[in-house]
Amino acid sequence: MSLLVVAIPARLASTRLANKPLLAIAGKPLLQHVIERAQRFIQTLPADLANAELVVATDDAKIAALAERLQVSVCMTDSQHATGSDRLAECAAQRGWPDDTIVLNLQGDEPLVPASCLLAVVRALQADSRASIATLCAPIQHMQEYLAHSCVKVVRRADGRALYFSRAPIPFARDAFAASAPLPPRDLPEALRPLRHVGLYAYRVRALRTLAQAPMASMERAESLEQLRALALGFEIVVADAPEAIPAGVDTPEDLARVQAILQSRAETAKPATAINITAQSAALPRSLLMVCMGNICRSPLSWAYAQKKAKSAGWAELDIQSRGTHAVKTRQGEGVAADLRAQAIARAAGLDLKLHRTSAISAKDFESFDLIIAHDQRNLDDLKAQCPPELHDKLRLLMQFAPASNQTEVPDPYQGDHEDFIRAWQLIKQGVDGLFKSQFGV
Repeated sequence: MSLLVVAIPARLASTRLANKPLLAIAGKPLLQHVIERAQRFIQTLPADLANAELVVATDDAKIAALAERLQVSVCMTDSQHATGSDRLAECAAQRGWPDDTIVLNLQGDEPLVPASCLLAVVRALQADSRASIATLCAPIQHMQEYLAHSCVKVVRRADGRALYFSRAPIPFARDAFAASAPLPPRDLPEALRPLRHVGLYAYRVRALRTLAQAPMASMERAESLEQLRALALGFEIVVADAPEAIPAGVDTPEDLARVQAILQSRAETAKPATAINITAQSAALPRSLLMVCMGNICRSPLSWAYAQKKAKSAGWAELDIQSRGTHAVKTRQGEGVAADLRAQAIARAAGLDLKLHRTSAISAKDFESFDLIIAHDQRNLDDLKAQCPPELHDKLRLLMQFAPASNQTEVPDPYQGDHEDFIRAWQLIKQGVDGLFKSQFGV
């Protein structure tokens, strides 16, 4: 029975969010949420993994002090490490972990990783004795995500091991793209089944040691993907299917606010006196709305802004209204991007402000947290149903269901169109949101 170590690499320095691990979020330092998640995971492990241990690998005394207060073992490492895996390699050397020890790398800024995904990546490595590393993947369902450089794609062999990782669209559908030149097709070709890499890793210690000692590979440098060093060294990487979506971690102030809202909602839901029955039908008015489209750059930002304005003017300022994307667009650095300039222009003309809006992907917790989740077209709705627990499907609605007089069932995605398509989408959004407020709030 090999040892399992749940290792949390954490450093205080951050280029985008200073002192990130120690920032308060829902009443606790961010790192404490990650540690507590790891502790709960270890407590529920099956018998064959019962000897798992938890360690925080850091170069900072403040982080070490927090971990020690939480009775977690700390490994002090060099401050010059470029990556978390380098830090874990030093930790493995200090502790003398055997070569076949499995190290689960849980990043110190990832407080929302589901336990099912943590166990899945460990089991994948356990099940493949020839593999040195395990990671996860999820299906790509939309062209926008497939083409995005921020979305890392993976191609697997028939045995489930990785052939290659890339920011480029792989596998490439030559005939489908050639037929649509100069623009790519709007939808993914039916025969294409691309996979998005989910960056959660489990390593065997021997692999960590070799990776830390090896120079950066040329393809790693070109794509800025550390896992390509492992492929260049001939390591086998097994890629398992993620059992559920992993919400984004904390890299920016906007991420911090998003995760704060999720964790605070969970804390409030856990209180018996104020708990919300999320599975039962209720006659109570909705207290939260989530507007959803695909990339979260045009339709859902406009719906969000217009609904906020309507709520304020109707005296419902306490209504929580947010927007998400089923496949939200991000920058290469993982940050949310601004709304489409055409959407911003429409918003300005309507007295709305989208300048501060940034894209955000829907998470598993959103289905519990929001009373109504509004899709803009059938594709959005299908994506939501695929991610949402069946007992919560009654929360999912199409926006135009609230505007039957329009004789429209969807707000078409205007992103690939021109300004007239945006105008048409905006007109339908107004009708839908007006109908929503009249139906739900009588205003």
